[in-house]
Amino acid sequence: MPVDAVLLAGGLGTRMGGVDKPSLVVAGTSLLERAVSAVSVHGRVVVVGPQRELSDPPRRLLWAREEPVHGGPVAALAAGVAALDRDSRAGESAVIVLAADMPWVNEADVQTLVDRLTTDDSVDAVFASDADGVTQYLYGVWRGDALRRSLGDGAAAGRAMRALVPERTATIEIGTTADIDTESDLDRVLGATTLSLADARARVRAVLALLPPRSVPVQDAAEAVLGEPLRALTAFPRFDTSAMDGYAVAGDGPWNVRDDVVYAGHGGPEPLASGSAVRIATGARVPPGSTSVFRDEHVTLDGSRLDLLPDAPVRNDTRRTGEDWTVGSTLAPSGVSVTPALVSTALSAGVESLLVRGPATVRTVVTGDEIRSSGPLADNQIRDSIGPVLPSFLRACGFRPRGETHTLDSEGGFDTTLTAASDVDVVVVVGATGGGAADRLRGALDRAGARVVVGSVACRPGGSCVIAVLPDRRVVFGLPGNPYAAVATLLCLGPSISAALTGAAPTVPRTGQLIDPPPTTTSARLVPAVHEGDDRWHASESTRTAHLAGLLGCDGIAVVTPGTVSGDRTEILPVPIR
Repeated sequence: MPVDAVLLAGGLGTRMGGVDKPSLVVAGTSLLERAVSAVSVHGRVVVVGPQRELSDPPRRLLWAREEPVHGGPVAALAAGVAALDRDSRAGESAVIVLAADMPWVNEADVQTLVDRLTTDDSVDAVFASDADGVTQYLYGVWRGDALRRSLGDGAAAGRAMRALVPERTATIEIGTTADIDTESDLDRVLGATTLSLADARARVRAVLALLPPRSVPVQDAAEAVLGEPLRALTAFPRFDTSAMDGYAVAGDGPWNVRDDVVYAGHGGPEPLASGSAVRIATGARVPPGSTSVFRDEHVTLDGSRLDLLPDAPVRNDTRRTGEDWTVGSTLAPSGVSVTPALVSTALSAGVESLLVRGPATVRTVVTGDEIRSSGPLADNQIRDSIGPVLPSFLRACGFRPRGETHTLDSEGGFDTTLTAASDVDVVVVVGATGGGAADRLRGALDRAGARVVVGSVACRPGGSCVIAVLPDRRVVFGLPGNPYAAVATLLCLGPSISAALTGAAPTVPRTGQLIDPPPTTTSARLVPAVHEGDDRWHASESTRTAHLAGLLGCDGIAVVTPGTVSGDRTEILPVPIR
């Protein structure tokens, strides 16, 4: 029996604020692309909804719109069947019906439903159900004639999908029937999804809320990020000034030099008459009537007579008012870091305070019953080798460290830690992110009502990391417990968290040409790399994660993605040296 498919992809997404749900991306693929991929091995595919770009469209793709638009799933299904009928009425077919908002739909599960329908003459439709026995009527396969009888000739808009279900049906437990109706649904899906590094970074930037802006004196704004453009309150220069030590002159030479000297910061100089000159210091206000300033090496002085040297270049060392910028000029856009150069520029422009965000403050929590930061070690203990150095790596990511605490491997300890660290923007937890017996962080996040933003990442090491947001908007960044894994993961994802909180403008990652990269197939690898000159980098074959000895003598950490071959360019994470 031929098999066609109707994909319902035109809903309003009202419970998600009108978002186009079929375009939501999970693990690098849109929900619509997932639905298309699940049915593309069959015959015709009708997508009911606005036309969208598909990366791998099926061979026989049709588009349709329900009447009225957004008239509900039954109206959309009727439009899809009508599109099949217009395309060809020859032969009878089964019809797969799928809503394009299910993140776990796949070809194998769809084929299970198709096989049941095509081998069981006693049923007219087969639907998927979940482990609780709940039937998903927008995930099924119908006999074409039964579907057309159910749709009938009446108005489709507003009818309930369940009202169409024929008497002869079967259900099969698939376990992948969950759809996405709300932001919470999406969070649960993404929290259970292993994201690529690129998707994890994008997810962080899209979900984390900006820190509130604050106005601070310019001198106290270092390391923060501008929350609004820096605009000049005064022109620069504020007045006509001398760029060099020399002479201010009026008119054509030779000139008669006055006895006084014009110094910077003193009262307004006397005007210059034509044919006269006056000695002037760098930065001094140019006297009214001046037509030029000549530096010392371009003139000769004989008594009170000043002459321009015959080979002197044609130039005027007067800095005119507003030559560099005028009042209201934009000197830096929002989203840039407040560097020493920006602080100096703001002061030159008459700005005394800046509206900034960040830097995000961080408290580090090192976990583990075996960890000891000071004092003699028992036979079953090890020294804390990551807590003392983590502040350097945090600063390199744009954070401001605010101290370290230690938590034992107990549920109560993690609950107390998350509650106690309320004076910072980010809580960085080292360890307890996996699924082992002593890994308690994820349970504590659940009990705290946290929203998981990134549940795991396709990288080694660091795949077990977790990024979540507590109800009070604090961010929890869970790192692996091994020192190298913790540092590599922090350098890889920490800057994205910092930028998302402060609104920092995206930066172009540093890249290098990788020579003889280590092999990787399904996950990115984070390995120490050495710069060999001429933009060539050599990455280690592997590194031990229980200490940071692998970073000794290295110049960066290479992000080696699957399929990378020798000579390819790859991202290089800078490693702080102090």
